[in-house]
Amino acid sequence: MTEAIKLTGAQQTMLGTLGHRVRDARSPRPVLGDTAAVEIAERIGHPFTDDAGHDPRQALVSVARCRQIDDWARPFLDQHPDAVVLHLGSGVDTRRDRLRPGPGVSWFEVDHPDVIALRRKIIPAPPSVTLIGADVTDLTWLDPIPTGRPTLVVAEGLSMYLPPKKGLALVARLVERFDGELIMDVNGSAGRLGQVTNRNVRQSRARWRWFVNDPRTLERTGATVQQTRANVDLLRQYAPGRLSLQHQLGLGVLGAVGFGRRAGQVVRLAI
Repeated sequence: MTEAIKLTGAQQTMLGTLGHRVRDARSPRPVLGDTAAVEIAERIGHPFTDDAGHDPRQALVSVARCRQIDDWARPFLDQHPDAVVLHLGSGVDTRRDRLRPGPGVSWFEVDHPDVIALRRKIIPAPPSVTLIGADVTDLTWLDPIPTGRPTLVVAEGLSMYLPPKKGLALVARLVERFDGELIMDVNGSAGRLGQVTNRNVRQSRARWRWFVNDPRTLERTGATVQQTRANVDLLRQYAPGRLSLQHQLGLGVLGAVGFGRRAGQVVRLAI
């Protein structure tokens, strides 16, 4: 039995990122190796076998970014077996399956109600996982989340869709309420072109609103930047040899100039 998908706007883009993980899992040299994503695709009846319009470079950026976030999250969970994890804009990502946290970790999947309703149908949630259907900028969803424990907040593919003031207010509230880390990706103004070149965004007619050129500007919320990685560096580390010569040359140019490096970054902050 398959589930019909009826999502629009930013929520619809989660199908594109799911497709990236599925194709990567089927690759002979996977970056992420998310086999659970293949199972999810089968449950929704979307095989992702049609490569028409598929952008391999964008797909590699997506899975390399995801891999970096996982690689930063894993040590936190190893060090804090009693952690609370807030997975914001979770979509149908199977990050928990990849990280395999211990039984003492309380995990919260947070996304729009329609996305959470779909997730509830296709991804079985164990007792340690709580599903929250809410707009993340409506900060009342945070009220029942436990405090006083090390907290890891992961927000992938989310920030750029938020109004800047509400995005900053969310980060400030996380800083005020929790102690731990926030891992998020941001797009700089150099990435505005992605609204046209990124097929997932273009087809969903979603709109990017928040552009962060310098992640240190997030420190006005009280958070402290610990690490940043540019997307171009992630491709070099996690996907060597998987880009065409044309894309490799373009990557070299982007990596050499600040404008290109600011197009997309992953940021680890202390909160």
